[in-house]
Amino acid sequence: ALEMGQNVTQVIFDKTGTLTVGKPSVTDFKVCRGTAERFFSLLGTAERSSEHPLARSIVKYVETRYPFKTEPTGFKAIPGAGIMCVVSGVNLRAGNRRWMEEGNVAVP
Repeated sequence: ALEMGQNVTQVIFDKTGTLTVGKPSVTDFKVCRGTAERFFSLLGTAERSSEHPLARSIVKYVETRYPFKTEPTGFKAIPGAGIMCVVSGVNLRAGNRRWMEEGNVAVP
């Protein structure tokens, strides 16, 4: 495998903090509708039930900035896709683009 490295001409890294720190972290976000507080309160509450490493980084970011007001109900983690649950009466889905599109969630 190392021998193949001599043929590499480009390397692309994501910027989640995993390369420089060894732990994923939220570094930037854009809320397309509503307020950041509502968005992160819902998302953080949902992600608290997830075991995914990225979920833990979202929860860590949220718990220092926005309140958790309730517990999710009907939580389901779909491996390789994302999560779904209800938070404060809101049907919530979080995950990869395909998972969001399958749930008819508009992805900008």
